[in-house]
Amino acid sequence: MAYVRKRGKQLVIVQGVREPNKGKVQQRILFTIFSKAEALQILGRSNEGHDVQFQHLLQHQYPGIKLNWDKIYAGISEHLHVLPDLYQYKTTRLRSQFRKDLCSFARQLMLADPQDFVAAGNLIQEHRVELEYLADLIQWRLKLREQAPNQWNPDNPFYWRFTLQGAGVPPFIEEHVADFYDRGEYDRAKVLFRLLTECFDDYAGGYNYLGLISLHEEKLEEAMGHFQRVIETGRKSFPSRIPRNRYWKDMSTRPYMRGLMNLTLTLNRAGRYAEALMI
Repeated sequence: MAYVRKRGKQLVIVQGVREPNKGKVQQRILFTIFSKAEALQILGRSNEGHDVQFQHLLQHQYPGIKLNWDKIYAGISEHLHVLPDLYQYKTTRLRSQFRKDLCSFARQLMLADPQDFVAAGNLIQEHRVELEYLADLIQWRLKLREQAPNQWNPDNPFYWRFTLQGAGVPPFIEEHVADFYDRGEYDRAKVLFRLLTECFDDYAGGYNYLGLISLHEEKLEEAMGHFQRVIETGRKSFPSRIPRNRYWKDMSTRPYMRGLMNLTLTLNRAGRYAEALMI
């Protein structure tokens, strides 16, 4: 259950998370509110419809968390006085993390000079596929950077859409990498799906593709490991109450069901029929 608490001159929407095997409850911050102006829009007291937009975006970001909006709104209203009137959102929400990660990546690339260190050349070669893909992605982003405003691409002054665009892999990125798999370029697809699973937590689709590639390569134990990971990550998004006739129709159940199906297929191919039958 999510609730609101004060943190200095900010309000945070948090969730209590119990640590496995320890019993301690840690507070996980879901969203930080920086100003009265933002809080009033969340509460729906500023512009009509923004409270509904915020609900949709936050629920999309955390689909597995129950959000009691009456409790959240009450907490925001109670502590509204601690917030400053305005805040520099572009610096915090739009630039800060991007700039921080950009500088970290740039520094590593500057230091890894093959002309000075043979080891650096080996390091670049080891990550050649990822770097080539990122080079293409950078050119792609630069080419499309000057977009005219339309009904689909605006954000509000608080950058809610940018901040709460979902925890998963952007769909077009997934489709782009999946194209390598569809074309049979398994070596490249394997590297890039591994990159995506490291960049995005609990990316069940990436583990599924890795499992399918291992299955194609007849690496059955490796494929089973990937499909087990699909099941584990997919189970987290599986709704607690859903009719069986919707197990394949509801998108939130699909990763889990697909993991079960592909693990069964792999066990069959390995001749482990009893385990396959049990699943």
